[in-house]
Amino acid sequence: MPEVTVLSASLLEEDHLFLERVLSSSSCQVVGVGTCRDLLEQARRWRAAVVVTDRDLPDGSWRDILHGMQDDAQRPLLIVASRHADGHLWAEVLNLGGYDVLAKPFDALEVQRVVGSACQRWSHRLALEQA
Repeated sequence: MPEVTVLSASLLEEDHLFLERVLSSSSCQVVGVGTCRDLLEQARRWRAAVVVTDRDLPDGSWRDILHGMQDDAQRPLLIVASRHADGHLWAEVLNLGGYDVLAKPFDALEVQRVVGSACQRWSHRLALEQA
C-alpha cells in the first residue's frame, strides 16, 4: 500500500504526536493542523486520505470540515475525535458522511484499527478509480 497522508486537526500538539507514534509502523504520514481553515488548505495540498479532527476547533466544527470538503473529487475520509464520543455523535457522523468516531483520550489499538481501516479503504477506492 502506498504512503497516505493523515491530517490531524487539533489544538493539542500531543494529539498529533500520538497519531504519529501510533501510525509510524504503517504507511501513513501524519500532518498536524490546528484550525478548520488550515485543515481544508492542507487537505488539498497533501491530497489527504484521512482526516482525524477534534469535534470542535476554534473556527468551526467537524461539520464545517465535512461541508468544506464535499466538492472534492477524492474527499478524505473523516474521523471525529471527542471526549464525548457516544452513540449520538457516532450516528450523526455516519449519517452526514463521516467515516467513524474515536474516543479521547486516544487508545493506541483503537487508533490503529480505525485509522488503518480508513487508510486501506481510501487506497482501495483510489486503486479502483485508477483502474
